[in-house]
Amino acid sequence: MNKVINFLISRSNFGKRTLIILTDVVLILLSLLIALSLENKTIYFLDNNSFNVLLISLVIAIPIFALFDLYRSIIRYMGFIEIWSITKAVTLFSTISYFLNSFVQGEFLSLTLFFSFWLICLVLVSFSRLTASSLLLEKFISSNVVIYGAGAAGRQLS
Repeated sequence: MNKVINFLISRSNFGKRTLIILTDVVLILLSLLIALSLENKTIYFLDNNSFNVLLISLVIAIPIFALFDLYRSIIRYMGFIEIWSITKAVTLFSTISYFLNSFVQGEFLSLTLFFSFWLICLVLVSFSRLTASSLLLEKFISSNVVIYGAGAAGRQLS
């Protein structure tokens, strides 16, 4: 596990952002498949109709996630502000995607599909960021550190 973490840390910022974007693409695909499977009460596979929904969702999601700085923030220091940004980005993206897909298909999609897609996507994207934060923070906490000249704050830190 340390080799994987060291490999990820040693990548350039562009490489890290690309990996996060690819992870989001996979998570959005997974969210859509799970939501469609729950809607149909069977395991759902992509067909032309759902592929169009996925394509529209991805075209909307990546710029909105970038607008909410989900690709610029440092995952190592994840907090409430970042979780709130993820919530706003997923909510905006899923709402726009729902209405745009309903417009393209000529009829409104099921609201249960919308809410299940929103909830699953929110949980998966948040969980991926929190997992990465936990792994990276654990890596840096286990490092040896010398505290010098910090007074009471240094004693509290140690």
